[in-house]
Amino acid sequence: MVETSAVPTRNPASSSRTIDGQAVIAVSDMAQIHILNDVGTRVWNLIDGTRTVAQITDLVRAQLTEEGYEGVSSGVAADVESFFEALAAKGMVNLGETSN
Repeated sequence: MVETSAVPTRNPASSSRTIDGQAVIAVSDMAQIHILNDVGTRVWNLIDGTRTVAQITDLVRAQLTEEGYEGVSSGVAADVESFFEALAAKGMVNLGETSN
């Protein structure tokens, strides 16, 4: 389970580029390439080493609500937390830090 107070940081061996609204992420130390969908790209772009999982979730929810996505608020938190678990399992982010 992801702590919502965790401050995710990107793997320093990762680099990314957004193409047609999808982030393409290369993780050189693992020789992996990952392509994220629209919402995953939004989350990835908000990882700056200062925002918590909760703050990123709130920002993604606000972005999607502004753009008129229906029923966004009900499942965003669980989806973002699951997404962070997947990113951590793939070695793309570190979730070790928590904010005070």
